Amino acid sequence: MLKVLLWAAGGIVLLLAAAYYAVCRRMIGIALERGKVFDAGIAEGYKTQIDEHRDLIDAGAKLFDSLDGEDKTMTSFDGLKLHAKFFKNGDGKRVILAAHGFRSNGRHDFGAVLPFYYETLGYSLLMIDQRAHGESEGKYITYGVCERFDIRDWARALIEWCGDDVQIILDGISMGATAVLMSTALDLPKQVCGVVADCGFTSPWDIFRHILAESFHLGAFPTLYIVEKMAHRRAHFGFRDASTLDAMQICKLPVLFVHGEDDDFVPCEMSEAAYEVCAAKKKELVLVEGAQHGCSYLCDRARCEETLRRFLREITEK
Repeated sequence: MLKVLLWAAGGIVLLLAAAYYAVCRRMIGIALERGKVFDAGIAEGYKTQIDEHRDLIDAGAKLFDSLDGEDKTMTSFDGLKLHAKFFKNGDGKRVILAAHGFRSNGRHDFGAVLPFYYETLGYSLLMIDQRAHGESEGKYITYGVCERFDIRDWARALIEWCGDDVQIILDGISMGATAVLMSTALDLPKQVCGVVADCGFTSPWDIFRHILAESFHLGAFPTLYIVEKMAHRRAHFGFRDASTLDAMQICKLPVLFVHGEDDDFVPCEMSEAAYEVCAAKKKELVLVEGAQHGCSYLCDRARCEETLRRFLREITEK
């Protein structure tokens, strides 16, 4: 009888282990694979703020659609064909390299600020499709670990297209902010003048740990360790392979950090931590009261525009 009970208990354990493994595989699909849907942690407040500023967002999207953007492509360090839209403005010598967030696109994430950058300040924009997004190739999203190299290579490509005297600003939101911050630890060209980082997270590990705790009430062990091993096998990267904190400790470029104080998807403490360790001589942190994830410009447009105008003038005027 005892032997039967032991066999039954062993069978149950195996079934539970198989079920847990299946859940982890499902998490890999949702979090990393191209085209999956993932909105865990996105608050109703975020959706409300987007709806409240729909006119501003739609106006920017309308401008985006009206501009005669040029399709640009390049090959990534690991052989992917990546795509971007280049909106040349004037002589094209001042360019915002815009990196969108997780499962988003440039039209959505930078639509609201596009009129300010393009019409008011006169900047050109290179709106990239991150790997595994839009018209860029790639099966897996790597949360800045591989995207940081793509940012560097897009900057190099801009020099080829616009000339050695081009001035490049790296601007990212959410995962895009993480990617541009991480890229500062690489051999960026001297034409990169500075970075604007809106609501970036400190590392894939940190943001996954936060989401597991807040949305699923789970600790990092053992789930995150198992999922990371799966990510290594499938997508060939680890959640702790790169960190904005590590990059900021050696960063020499001017950095403007922006974060909404009510962001409950990526806590503003992550931008505060990156700001604190940033070694750049010029750095600034703007926390916007009441703003949800990626909504700082929408919630306090006047302050953000004044800050951007001043920051960009200071880092580009020689």
